[in-house]
Amino acid sequence: MATREQLRDMVSARPFRPYVITLADGQAFTIRHPELVACDVRGRDLQINTDDGLVRVEMLLVRSMKQIEQQPSVGGNGA
Repeated sequence: MATREQLRDMVSARPFRPYVITLADGQAFTIRHPELVACDVRGRDLQINTDDGLVRVEMLLVRSMKQIEQQPSVGGNGA
């Protein structure tokens, strides 16, 4: 189970790095901006803003939150 503190660390990271929230049933949500996710003050419910609308999830169902490994960018001169 993920915690409210783990979510806070992901959302407040500077610079922000996209991450994936995976649920116990295998559903996965990619969070590309910190404004797309929120947790209630009790730390029990998570709201994820998707293209289809808001999804409410109980934090007990969150299996993992992992940052997306980004490919290093190649400079314009190929070096």
